Amino acid sequence: MTDKQRNVPYRRFKEFENADAWEQRKFGDLYEVKSGFAFKNEDYTNQGVRIINGESIKHNKIESNQFNFLPESFKEKYSNFLLNEDDIVIGLNRPITNGELKIAQVPTKYTDSILYQRAGKINYIRPISTDFSFILLSKEILKFALRESVGSDQPFISTAKLSKWMFLIPKQIEEREQIGTFFKHLDHLITLHQRKYDKLKKLKSAYLTEMFPAEGERKPKRRFSGFTDDWEQCELNKLAMRFDNLRVPITKSNRISGLTPYYGANGIQDYVNGFTHNGEFILLAEDGANNIKNYPVRYVNGKAWINNHAHVLQAIQDIADNKFLVNALKNVRMEKFLVGGGRAKLNADILMKIAVKLPGIEEQQKIGILFDHLDHLITLHQQQLEKLKNLKQAYLNEMFV
Repeated sequence: MTDKQRNVPYRRFKEFENADAWEQRKFGDLYEVKSGFAFKNEDYTNQGVRIINGESIKHNKIESNQFNFLPESFKEKYSNFLLNEDDIVIGLNRPITNGELKIAQVPTKYTDSILYQRAGKINYIRPISTDFSFILLSKEILKFALRESVGSDQPFISTAKLSKWMFLIPKQIEEREQIGTFFKHLDHLITLHQRKYDKLKKLKSAYLTEMFPAEGERKPKRRFSGFTDDWEQCELNKLAMRFDNLRVPITKSNRISGLTPYYGANGIQDYVNGFTHNGEFILLAEDGANNIKNYPVRYVNGKAWINNHAHVLQAIQDIADNKFLVNALKNVRMEKFLVGGGRAKLNADILMKIAVKLPGIEEQQKIGILFDHLDHLITLHQQQLEKLKNLKQAYLNEMFV
């Protein structure tokens, strides 16, 4: 393989297919990282100039539950640390979260914020497209950080070492700009779907709170028109039947691949041939739940193979509705019913004595249909979001050397 072949990405825009190979450049020849200032706690105020620190920098966004602020007079005093729209900032300390680099472009609403220590702003030594720089640096600094942080308890980005990092970029300015524009559009689509997904999740959470009575109450804050009766409290053993006796665990080596979802405590683990249950059911983790506070409870419909780590319930016809009941159970704080130590368990006898509040069957069905529709929309946006993220990763692998 020639040097030219080695330095050409697998995928290029058509007009650059026969263009020059990419050239190797040193980070420090193109960019420099300017660290933020170490402000003191006594400098903080309740309002004024927002501080952007390394913890508030996420992958492709800036967010925090609680920003700190400095006096307005600090804008002039520390003007060298002010941020402008589209500046590229990175978290220097613990720069990787969930496999993604803490790097973002400053949005309009955070213009004139001040950069804090352990965060850095990337300045340009040579004029290069900001959009291209962002996607290039997202990829290259991640590679650098992964290599440099191996074996470190306190991983951080050394700006001195980063300045010597070598990577390849296109020679033609036009190719850089097209790559930057392409990925900016892709990131925009990902952001839109992420917002829709987050909005639907928050909407569902709000409905779960408002459409089920609060503790000590018999009526919810929000309900469908025409329903005014108090809700009744009833134990699960009078609302549902348990089909744990049909469960069959299969070790991974003994599973025969097929189309049937194989369920464990936390959802689908595999797809197998055959089934143990067929119909509408509610699954709850018996043991091995991966989230005690947001306890695994799910609705399944159709053929399923369920192992011995999930309880299997089915609502009694004309008394309870499966789609309603799964959401009623999501509102129950399951941790107080768990027994055992490190691997907390929800015993069957305890489960069936858990009391839930419910209205008449007609109102249950309406509530169940609403949440089923919301879950369907959430799943669609989640799938589209994952598809776009996978597409972006594939393009990153193919469009960069």
